[in-house]
Amino acid sequence: MYMDIAVPDDCFELAPNLRQLDKYELALTGRDPLWSLLYPFRANRPNTFTFSVYNAEHKVIAMFGCCPYYKTPKKAAAWWLSTDEPFKSWHYLRNQKRVFEYVASHYDFLCNFATAEQKTTLRWVKYMGFTVDKQEVLVKNVKMKYFYLEPKGFKGEPIDNVCGPRWITRYQKSADNS
Repeated sequence: MYMDIAVPDDCFELAPNLRQLDKYELALTGRDPLWSLLYPFRANRPNTFTFSVYNAEHKVIAMFGCCPYYKTPKKAAAWWLSTDEPFKSWHYLRNQKRVFEYVASHYDFLCNFATAEQKTTLRWVKYMGFTVDKQEVLVKNVKMKYFYLEPKGFKGEPIDNVCGPRWITRYQKSADNS
């Protein structure tokens, strides 16, 4: 598995293959998978990051990123939508954490919600450094967990060696991405 800067075509490939829990969560908020995946491209806000995750056959198996809130570019929604495949590789998740720390360093505050049933996703957000609120919130009579992170800057390793060709092409002159 590897990750790279996402392009809109990735959204069309991933949308029909999302996990059922992800589709359910999106439906609770009145959004369909394709609309949600394309949103960061349509919002056209500075400081937006969207990455795709590819398997060995170069198929899109996940997308994640951060999209700043309107008029508050240092506060953003962090998101992750995927098939079941990425959660099978802890080696990949370790590399993804490096990329996520780099992305998070561009913000003062990140947050989002997940349904209480999203056990795997909630483990992922905790692994990424988020705090998951113990208090659940009801959305359309469904229990949701709020999670948030206040990044403290980027002190990690450069991420060039874990990203694909679009990242390398865009940032090829950089030896350090901090």
